[in-house]
Amino acid sequence: MATTDTPTPVAAPAPLSESEARANDFLEHLAQLEQVMVERIADLELALEDRGWVQMGITSEMEFSRAGLADIAKLSRVMYRKNPLIKRGVEVQRLYVFGQGVSVSCEDETASEAIKAFIDDPGNQEAFTGDLALGEAEKELRCTGNVFLCIFKPASASDVLRVRMIQFEEIDDIICNPDDRSEPRYYKRVWQRQELNSETGQITWREDTTYYPDYRYDPKGEERLEAIGGKPIEWDSPIMHVKTGGFFFDLFGTSEVYAALDWARAHKEHLEDWASITRSLRKFAWKAKVAGGAAEVSAVKAAYGTTVSGASGERNPPPLPGSTQIENAGMDLQPIKTAGATTGPSDSRFLLLQVASAVGLPETFFGDADIGSLATAKSLDRPTEMQFSERQRLWRKVILVLCRMACEARGVETDEEINVVFPPMLEHDITESISAIVKGVTLDGKPSVVIPDMAELARLVLTTLGLDDVDGKVKAMFPDGARADQQVPEQEAALIEALAELRTALTKAAEHV
Repeated sequence: MATTDTPTPVAAPAPLSESEARANDFLEHLAQLEQVMVERIADLELALEDRGWVQMGITSEMEFSRAGLADIAKLSRVMYRKNPLIKRGVEVQRLYVFGQGVSVSCEDETASEAIKAFIDDPGNQEAFTGDLALGEAEKELRCTGNVFLCIFKPASASDVLRVRMIQFEEIDDIICNPDDRSEPRYYKRVWQRQELNSETGQITWREDTTYYPDYRYDPKGEERLEAIGGKPIEWDSPIMHVKTGGFFFDLFGTSEVYAALDWARAHKEHLEDWASITRSLRKFAWKAKVAGGAAEVSAVKAAYGTTVSGASGERNPPPLPGSTQIENAGMDLQPIKTAGATTGPSDSRFLLLQVASAVGLPETFFGDADIGSLATAKSLDRPTEMQFSERQRLWRKVILVLCRMACEARGVETDEEINVVFPPMLEHDITESISAIVKGVTLDGKPSVVIPDMAELARLVLTTLGLDDVDGKVKAMFPDGARADQQVPEQEAALIEALAELRTALTKAAEHV
């Protein structure tokens, strides 16, 4: 006999209380809200300019992606061109660092000739070594945080070392030592190569990819690769990368004006709003009170209204400046008062202070004559002075390395020091400066030991005076040189001995500024 299993009845769940039902509904609502927020955050990460977010790169949680850095650099360039505060912040530092040029010299005549040939080369002057080009490099470093110098080694010792700047946007990636992120080895350049059809005159552009080694990386044997991914490595054109604005382990620098961009834009918008209010107020210059009703108001309106109609001309012209208004007891004509009625342009000062803080400059450098004074031309607050001095030391190192490479390219070896000298940044009193030199040279009659080059005195005085082309002027004054082994009077020898000690002390002091 077959048997049939009878299902065991299941008890129905107990009904939820009102509070439990509300809790379940709330949890379900939170789950839906979380999903929406996750999707929204993904959108926000991609909005740089509108939302103020920058997508982070996958290489580091604290480093901007290459695309994000490109957007920041692009925005910084635009703001430099159109925003007065950003332009001023960049230009002031450029002028303090390179506004008076830079002087390079070396005691070794052979090395001095190689350095002079490198600096005076017309192509190098246009690209980097000229005063204007150095200022442009400083502006590029300030706006993008990166300067890439491509160094072309000469084919023969009779040629000169050439240096050219590569645009920041073209350097797509930096490949470092796998065991040391602070040691760059290769730079990947993705750029548009221009091609000219000489028969048709048509210009076309073709994307190209090239790898360049770092100027300090020179492997031998099997480690010296000829190509990466089928793209050549230009071993005769290494790159020197100068970066600022980021952190030590960042592959690329970051724009130094990036922190000021939002505040500069807010300052601009505040002044635009004030100008709009002022422009709206100018539509009404006078207020007239008329005793009576609509008829009297219409009469005054007709009296002050224009009668221009087609070619008939104006039959009710406005009063000329200095005219007299005649009223009766029933009319009161008064000018519209705008003083204190709305915000003024001076209320944007705190926005300007944020910009000044971000670019590292005092408020006086942004054109406020009420705050600035003659003292600001002859003195700097200590942080600003250190900021400019630090930048000069950075460029001094870059110029020094290039000058040494220029000597090596010509097969010149020297043990003499290469001097890269910036004129004083501040306007010191000339009389006081020269008096200090005289006092330092004489040393109050104290004896000296070292007899230096006679040209050192001229070089020191000309540099103190802030003249241009100090090396050229010194060479013109001493065409055959003026070395210590030449016959000089005893008193003159003592004088230049003292000068050597003074110049050494000044050089050491400048290095520690």
